[in-house]
Amino acid sequence: MDNRLLGNSVELFVPPSHSQCSLENFDWKGYQKIKELVDSVLEGKEGRGFVLFGDPGIGKTHLLVGLFRKFVEQGKIIGSEVMFYVWSDLVNEIVMVMQEKVIPEVVMDRLVLPEILIIDDIRPSWGRVWNDLLKRFIEKSYDRKGRIFLSTNAESVDDLVQRWQLEDYWLSRLKDLVIFVKMKGKDRRGNV
Repeated sequence: MDNRLLGNSVELFVPPSHSQCSLENFDWKGYQKIKELVDSVLEGKEGRGFVLFGDPGIGKTHLLVGLFRKFVEQGKIIGSEVMFYVWSDLVNEIVMVMQEKVIPEVVMDRLVLPEILIIDDIRPSWGRVWNDLLKRFIEKSYDRKGRIFLSTNAESVDDLVQRWQLEDYWLSRLKDLVIFVKMKGKDRRGNV
C-alpha cells in the first residue's frame, strides 16, 4: 500500500503518546554513540538492527518511533517494507488471530514479512507461550535476514537472556541480527 494513500500514516501505528516523536526532536545529549549508530543504519552502512534496553522513560520508544518515521520518509512502504508494533498490541492481535483458528506459523510469517520490523517494549514475561513466540520470531527473522529493531526494559544482555529464556541457539541468531545497545539516563517522562 502506498504511504500517500494512508495520509498521516505513521501516527496510525505508533502510540498516541509518542505521535510527535522524531529523531529531530530527540535529546541526543549523552547518546552520541547511539546517534552514530542510528545515522549509520539510516545511511545503509549498518545492515543489522538493534535492541535498545534500559530503564523506563529514557527515550527508547522515542528513538524507535523516530526511526520508523525516517524509514517512511525514505519511501519504505508501511506493511510490506517497514512495520511498527507495540509488543502488547501485537500479542493481542496474535491472540485474536489464533482464536480464529489460524495456524500460528501463518501469523509468524505475516509478522516477519516486512524487511524492517520495529517492536517496542517487548515483555516476554507473560509465560512460556509468549517466550516461545519470541523465539520463533527470532528464528524466522534470522532465516529471512530481516532487520529488526526492538526495545525492552531489561537491564543488560544477561538480564535479556534470562527474561526471554534464550538458550544459546536463539541468542546466537539474535546476535547475528542486532547490536545490543544499553541506554542509561534519568526518566524523561514529565520533562518533555
